[in-house]
Amino acid sequence: MNPENTMTWEEANQTYLMRELDRVRALLERRSAQSRMEPEQLASESVADSPRLDDMNPPPSIERLCRAFGLSRFERDILLLCAGVELDASFSRLITATQTGVAGAYPTFSLALSTFSEAHWSALSPGGPLRRWRLIEVGGESLTQSRIRIDERVLHYLAGVAHLDERLNGLLEEVAVPAELAQSHRVQADPVVRLWTASGADVPPIVQLCGNEAQSKREIAATACAQLGLYLYALAASALPAHPAELDALIRLWQREAILCGSGLLIESGEGEHADAAREIALNRLLQEVRGILIVSGRTRRGNLQRAMVTFDVEKPTTEEQRHMWRCYLGTV
Repeated sequence: MNPENTMTWEEANQTYLMRELDRVRALLERRSAQSRMEPEQLASESVADSPRLDDMNPPPSIERLCRAFGLSRFERDILLLCAGVELDASFSRLITATQTGVAGAYPTFSLALSTFSEAHWSALSPGGPLRRWRLIEVGGESLTQSRIRIDERVLHYLAGVAHLDERLNGLLEEVAVPAELAQSHRVQADPVVRLWTASGADVPPIVQLCGNEAQSKREIAATACAQLGLYLYALAASALPAHPAELDALIRLWQREAILCGSGLLIESGEGEHADAAREIALNRLLQEVRGILIVSGRTRRGNLQRAMVTFDVEKPTTEEQRHMWRCYLGTV
């Protein structure tokens, strides 16, 4: 039986991940002299019927994550090592047997450097993708001997479990795609989609939606994102942290989340939107640094940004459009 024809994506993703963990386990076993088999041999024997990469659509989570964050083979193996400790008890036993003179059955950069091929020191640096995007966390004072562990959100992602990072709960609100969009608003959503599509691999322009119709602006933004297969989350500008370190953490956390779950961000300003100088500075910094899909919603226009911005003025749906939508929602009365 061909497993690719009977497995769900979730099952195939889990099987693929287990095969990759088997390969990393084999490397640990070979280093601790518990196995003479090559890692590729052991992995293929332990998961003989695992799905092939070409047969999975979308690709396995580990492949998508490595591609999105530009992980090298060495960085990929470090991430899998940390995931293995959480998912397979045998990893801890092997690490204890392998790491002589180190207390604790936990992975370290030192273990990774001595176990995996194509090792490079830049993988340990704060500017490397593992630490820059907080895919792993480093605990303790010694860089090479301290415990490293996979971020919980990233672990769930590798296992195929989708959810918003809990550190963003309370700050972000998912915006639903409307069942019906007024025609006058659809003619604004469509050029937004074309604008983002035309940007290709470049940083897309910020879309600014101006006017008093807050709900209409949400519906336009959600519809445009949905046409590109993206979720949309809303963040109140007043909730932005003013402290630079906290703002930096939020920006990195959101950018990582946007990549993991495929999302756009809607920043909503309210009354007195330019009155708070500290929040205004924080908002401008976020708009400059976030590289994904960004929509700004406010009553008045915002300018003076180095990043390209395209503005749309959103009006209330016409009377006839409102009647049509009421009929769609309620039926003929």
